[in-house]
Amino acid sequence: TIGPTSTTIRSVAVKLSDGSVLLYNPVAPTREFFSLLDEATGGAEVRWIVCGSYAIEHFTFMADAHRQFPDAGLYVTPKKRTPPVDLPLKLLGVPLAGVVGEGDRLEDGSRAPWADELATAVLCYDNPEAGSLPIAEAAFYDKVSKSLILTDAVESIPREATSIVRTENLLTLAPDVPGVDEIPSPDSELARRKGWAKMSLLVQFFQPDKSMPGSTGNAFELEWASGYLDDFEAIAEKPFTAPILRYLVYSKNPAAVIDWVERCAAFDFERVIPAHYSAPLAINPQEFSEVFDFLRKDKAGFELSESSSKLLKDINGFLADNGQPDLPLA
Repeated sequence: TIGPTSTTIRSVAVKLSDGSVLLYNPVAPTREFFSLLDEATGGAEVRWIVCGSYAIEHFTFMADAHRQFPDAGLYVTPKKRTPPVDLPLKLLGVPLAGVVGEGDRLEDGSRAPWADELATAVLCYDNPEAGSLPIAEAAFYDKVSKSLILTDAVESIPREATSIVRTENLLTLAPDVPGVDEIPSPDSELARRKGWAKMSLLVQFFQPDKSMPGSTGNAFELEWASGYLDDFEAIAEKPFTAPILRYLVYSKNPAAVIDWVERCAAFDFERVIPAHYSAPLAINPQEFSEVFDFLRKDKAGFELSESSSKLLKDINGFLADNGQPDLPLA
């Protein structure tokens, strides 16, 4: 959450045939979370806790989950580092049992303890030119439910805000002309829809094309030109890669990303469960692979608004000019 904007973040619990549980990307250690986890798993033993991404928001609560389940083994993606200072994970309350590897293996070549029912595909590449963290994401394929569980690579934004999104935030964002329109807007279905559209566009693009600084001086009280609802509709309920990953992360090594995508697509899944927004997504391996066509030569891929993407493209241009160039398409 930043100001009145927020995005959902999800943890996934996989209950295996022996009754044990693998917890993927634990979220904030609230009573509600642990109660829901207990309800969903029937109070089963959490035996493994996995951070499936390099991103700090998915690693933050690993130590808290370990305190709640001290007998569980903790696993991370390869080349895990902790910003802004790279510290030993044990010092942060995360004593590692291992590092996720490919297929049925851990990184050290040993057989993963969940290998009978779960297989993995790991994306990992260095991004050293600008001192960036290594990029890593571990996708888990659940052979029983035929589900692909991943973190950030794909998302699909629902047309309507879910109940977890605070109504007051939606109504704060709803006015088109702050300083003229009432803030927050009176509660109505239209006001909530407008607030959700704006929140989603801000989270995706940071500086959406139809937004401009308002007269109140508040960074989140923007003026909005007509057409933003159409811009939101263009991305709603469609599987795609978030613009920040598309322009600032995956552009740095398209071949590595596509290689990982193809390894994921080799699994026989029927649905994808990402960490953000809607889930599960009813997409098959081919549809999943097509999400990443923007990284392939002679493929257009899912089209994003050029004008809304300008800020992210400008940032990427700055990085390219200062030692972090894009690599060729796959």
